[in-house]
Amino acid sequence: MEKYRQEVEEMREELQESNLTFNHKIAVQERNALANWMKAQYWETRMMQQSRENAYLKYRLCMMKGEMLPVGSMRREPMPGRPELQKPVWQG
Repeated sequence: MEKYRQEVEEMREELQESNLTFNHKIAVQERNALANWMKAQYWETRMMQQSRENAYLKYRLCMMKGEMLPVGSMRREPMPGRPELQKPVWQG
């Protein structure tokens, strides 16, 4: 009878140890999953910032090349010497 009690006690200890090991592995995997989620959020934010910066730089490049005027910089009064303000030859 003592032998069986000892075996039962050993089996309980093994079960408890395997349970602790299993719980530890679960905790490690949960921590890794959280770290990966946080990294994904960080890189998603960085990609959005990079996209905004790229759009702004494209806008600035177009402005520097003279392809478009900056918003709000249109002159309101007509400029002298423009072809549309000169009299056509047939009227002159």
